[in-house]
Amino acid sequence: MSSDDDMTTLPNGSKVRNPKKCGNCGATENLRKCNKCMAEAYCSRDCQVAHWKQHKFMCKLSCKLNKAGNSMEALQVIMQLQMKGTQPDGSPIQSSALMFTHAGPVSTNDTKMPPGVPDNFLYIRKASSKYVSLKEGKREFGEAVYKKLLDELMGNKAEWERFFNFPANQTHAGDACMALDELASIYNGRGDYENCEKVLDMMEFLLTFVKKHDNGSAQYDLSNFTKRHEYRILNTRYNMNLELNRYDQNISIMREGVAFEERHKDITQLKLSFKNMFKGMADCWNLMGRTPKVNAKRIDKVSDDTLLQLLESPDKMQKEFREMNPQVYREWEKEVDRKVADDFGVSVEELQINDGKMTLQRCANCNKVEPGLGEFKRCIQCKTVVYCGKDCQKKHWKAGHKKVCVKK
Repeated sequence: MSSDDDMTTLPNGSKVRNPKKCGNCGATENLRKCNKCMAEAYCSRDCQVAHWKQHKFMCKLSCKLNKAGNSMEALQVIMQLQMKGTQPDGSPIQSSALMFTHAGPVSTNDTKMPPGVPDNFLYIRKASSKYVSLKEGKREFGEAVYKKLLDELMGNKAEWERFFNFPANQTHAGDACMALDELASIYNGRGDYENCEKVLDMMEFLLTFVKKHDNGSAQYDLSNFTKRHEYRILNTRYNMNLELNRYDQNISIMREGVAFEERHKDITQLKLSFKNMFKGMADCWNLMGRTPKVNAKRIDKVSDDTLLQLLESPDKMQKEFREMNPQVYREWEKEVDRKVADDFGVSVEELQINDGKMTLQRCANCNKVEPGLGEFKRCIQCKTVVYCGKDCQKKHWKAGHKKVCVKK
């Protein structure tokens, strides 16, 4: 055990062990710590300068890790470093990550998996690494990697089911679910509801194993993870059914959503929770004098027939409103957009751009559609067109893009 005298407390509250010898010559007297990372010490200025080339990389990495506010931020620093693949001086990073399974550890450098581990097990690692390495709001650019994982899980579902049935593989099911959650958001935002449904089904499949092996220990407690993703699945399915006018399928989802929020009051609820949606529809129903009268606080007292009418009523009233007063309806739409933009802290123009940001781009030369968001690169000067490769970029430049390309 180390005493407090052997440790230095950093500004973020974490502690590092005090170095016992010079990082260059090994001397143990007259030591002064590196002012940046506090993890290395030197007996003289000459030793510090001589050791800087070796220490530079770890010093910068230690500084970033020291500033991390929690374990997730620290993991993101490491993931970004691994995705970059080189040290600050340009030399390659000699590192590999170990993942532990029921069949033993697996390295990212392994080309053959142990018996009982799916051949493409590392797809989970690649998808989760991509997710963590990207900042929030940019994670959709990992679509191609997430989709590759989905195709693998769907194509070899029986093999993965045997693998996830081992308690030691619980966290891998959670990692896969985390990456697929982002893929579901991409498909939902794009209006690709068929593929979105496939992703949600796979997420439910994965969550069964996360819940099955959750022993409630402080170290491996994934109950909040499970609740959060179950809630997101319910919400995504509800919105998807609204877009497809499948109101009958939302009867059970609305009931389940309200009950879920009652059971898990600690979970961070959506801006428009199921309880608030139901209350809003019920209040509107009662104000219009519809029968039977609905208790906005007791969805369990509402019949399926009445609930179906409640779910259909907003769209029906909106349609009638649009047909009767098209000009007033357009003004009302603008006001709704403004309020939604205010809620998210963006402008109406940014909101409209975000609505279309899940759209796959086409190569400006050959019209080929990119396989995943961000796979095609934009013209570095005008940033208005994308290309599938250098050849298409050169051809399009000569074909006329040179005349209209303006730096932004």
